[in-house]
Amino acid sequence: MKKWFAAAVILLCFATSSGAAERERLLFLTQDFPPFTYAVDGVPSGPGVEIVKTVCTEQGVDCDVRILPWPRAQMLLRRGQADALFFIGKTYERTRWMRFSSAVVRTEYGFFQRKDSPLAMQESGPQALKGKVVGVYGPSNTSNTLDLLCRELDGDFFIDMTPDDEEAFKKLAWGRIDAVFSNRDVGVALMGKLHLGNLEYVAKYEDVDYYIGYTRSPERAVTVDRFDRALGAMIESGRVEAILKRFFLQ
Repeated sequence: MKKWFAAAVILLCFATSSGAAERERLLFLTQDFPPFTYAVDGVPSGPGVEIVKTVCTEQGVDCDVRILPWPRAQMLLRRGQADALFFIGKTYERTRWMRFSSAVVRTEYGFFQRKDSPLAMQESGPQALKGKVVGVYGPSNTSNTLDLLCRELDGDFFIDMTPDDEEAFKKLAWGRIDAVFSNRDVGVALMGKLHLGNLEYVAKYEDVDYYIGYTRSPERAVTVDRFDRALGAMIESGRVEAILKRFFLQ
């Protein structure tokens, strides 16, 4: 009887440990990117994190979300050391080394200016930038978009690239540059965080969709596909939109 009981316990423990070992895991990387993702007391937070963790919880997947410098996050995904990045703009170059979800968030790129130095962009459009210095965070999808615009205008304005959005907005507030090209929601959040009351959003340039970018590793395809299908269903049902609305996003 004792031998039978001991054997049963061993079998139960083996089954339990095997089940735990087989539980699916995904590593998601993001950046400090208010109002979409940010840290609260060191814990990744924001609508992007809430969306990812909601899908993971409902799919029974253990998801680890980490906030890292953006170049490092992209490097880890390229090396196959992470499963996904969010939120990220979709470009042809990026499709060569990552797969993309359906569009999750819609925002826009546009221009910020000082209230005491209006650029008349609403009347003249980008032509009002002639001879001006425009700040932008980069290298990034935002800076690439601004560079294309500059080429279209035959280099009529100068680009001042900064390693983060905060530096660009501080330069604008201090009068060291004439405008900033940025994501509208990111810029508005930074103006509030840095108390930059002398700045304003003046002109939209184009709509921008943000996505979750997945690894192309074949070994991770089954788990990633399962997550992506669940995310797609959540988008179609309107549940993603409901989360975004709570953060005044769309």
